[in-house]
Amino acid sequence: MTHVANQLMHEDHRRWQAENDLWRDEIALWQAEIAGMHRDLQRVQAALSAHESGVSVHAGAISSYQQDFGAHEHTLACGERAAAQPDTDQACCENAAPVMPVSHEEEHAAQDRLREAHDYLKHRHHHLLAQWGHLLEALPITSLKVEGKGCCGNCKTPKS
Repeated sequence: MTHVANQLMHEDHRRWQAENDLWRDEIALWQAEIAGMHRDLQRVQAALSAHESGVSVHAGAISSYQQDFGAHEHTLACGERAAAQPDTDQACCENAAPVMPVSHEEEHAAQDRLREAHDYLKHRHHHLLAQWGHLLEALPITSLKVEGKGCCGNCKTPKS
């Protein structure tokens, strides 16, 4: 080989070394970022658990309201029946648990509050699902390969 050819090879090697140094620096940065992502997963888990708890609390509020509403409706029906037919057997009304009298406006307000809470929770849940879908799409599903080329040839990983 000639001196000029050797010098060109040395220049290539220096360029490649600089490029490899850059790659190592970038990999170190990526590894630090991935470590941060692992820490963030704990926050994601806590946020998901809090969302799950919120859904459960809301479901309980709906059930509780439905029971109160049903008992109140039953009491109203018994009262209407007793007013329409005073001589009939009122055993069902006597066995009914007493329900605190609530104005229709208060019932309306309670239903409105549940509706607002439900709409808010639905919006947050759908937003969470959309963001979750984006996250899943962004996650690498396959092993590292240069598209169409398989392994780089420098590692010990067998080509698939």
